[in-house]
Amino acid sequence: MRKSFANVVLAAVAAMRTKRQTRRNAKMLQHLSDAQLEDIGLKRADVWHLY
Repeated sequence: MRKSFANVVLAAVAAMRTKRQTRRNAKMLQHLSDAQLEDIGLKRADVWHLY
């Protein structure tokens, strides 16, 4: 029982870290110019659609 609870907690922590990194990536992309986004194959509308 204890081991499975620990696994749930670890999974929740991992999910929170992933979500935080995803938000960070989206914010970073949001600060790029339209030309920079186009250089990497994205449009401004894609930033929040992808994240």
